[in-house]
Amino acid sequence: MNANGSGDASRVPASPLTPTRAAATADFPKISHPKKRAFLAAFSRCGSLSQAAKRAKVDRRTHYNWLREDPAYREAFRQATIEAGDALEDKMAELAHDGNVTAAIFLLKGLRPEKYRERYEHTNLLELDPDKLTAQQLENLLDAWLLQAYRGDKAAVAEAKRALLSDGSEQAPTVIEATAVEIGST
Repeated sequence: MNANGSGDASRVPASPLTPTRAAATADFPKISHPKKRAFLAAFSRCGSLSQAAKRAKVDRRTHYNWLREDPAYREAFRQATIEAGDALEDKMAELAHDGNVTAAIFLLKGLRPEKYRERYEHTNLLELDPDKLTAQQLENLLDAWLLQAYRGDKAAVAEAKRALLSDGSEQAPTVIEATAVEIGST
């Protein structure tokens, strides 16, 4: 007995992403080679080169040879890629509607990128108002400038920072001017 309840145990029902023999011959009518058609049908349903090669019983490298040598196959593979993407999108939508939050987020980022894309805040340092920065931000900025000005020499950076941050230091304006000149020349 198989999963369908029939007596033929050798027949296993195909999954929605597994091509049947009828589907393999109905798809890609411009491709006459049966192995090419089987590979394309399998790939259009699973989206995996390795799985498609296994299902079509061909070596994976054979697909690359066909792409290189057969323009009709190349065009059919483009179509199979579109179909594979559609099938996977459908599966992702199904998962999202079944409550898979990760799938839902992924789909929303693709369907509405203007609303759900990753956001990065970019700040132009030349237009930065230092009065609006926190003490930590100012210190981070100072560290970055000093590291660049002293080309990563941590001892020189530490000395310059001590001079800049000490009260009433005579060296502070000189260090600031030197830092500005060094940064401007890089």
